[in-house]
Amino acid sequence: SQLDELCSAVEVEKASRPESARRAHVLGQLSALEKEHAQLEAELKAYGACDPAKVEEKKRAVVLAKEAGLRWTDNYVVLLSHFMR
Repeated sequence: SQLDELCSAVEVEKASRPESARRAHVLGQLSALEKEHAQLEAELKAYGACDPAKVEEKKRAVVLAKEAGLRWTDNYVVLLSHFMR
């Protein structure tokens, strides 16, 4: 079955990569680099708020919110003046 084929493939690959000091050293370096990559990605996300595209998007959102507030207020004033007659 497919599971047996995968298990045998894993065993063949393990046999072709015997444990050695060099392999352990390289795997350690890989682990350290992956940690550094994760740290740099987190730092990049921290600076994400200063991204010019995000700043522009927030400016557009503020304009839209202000326009929606003005529309709501205008509708309220129109209704209030209609009922106060």
